[in-house]
Amino acid sequence: MFATPSSIRLPATDDLIGLTEDLPNQQLHAGDTGVVCSIWFMPDPTYEVEFHGVDPIDSIRVLLASTQFQLIEGSVLHGKN
Repeated sequence: MFATPSSIRLPATDDLIGLTEDLPNQQLHAGDTGVVCSIWFMPDPTYEVEFHGVDPIDSIRVLLASTQFQLIEGSVLHGKN
């Protein structure tokens, strides 16, 4: 589930996110899920997110603006709810 407006917070490392738009150059689609790997703050917040294909060793990392994804409740590594 995507986070509701009342529970919106800034993304953190290891958070699970869902794309809100297609990224055809990276062969990613709205709804694909990934994990925030790092956060860059200059000049604007940018998030490095890793996505995995069907094969676990098949992964891609992309830089995303906060407008291109939504947080998914919970976290892959920290169990946040």
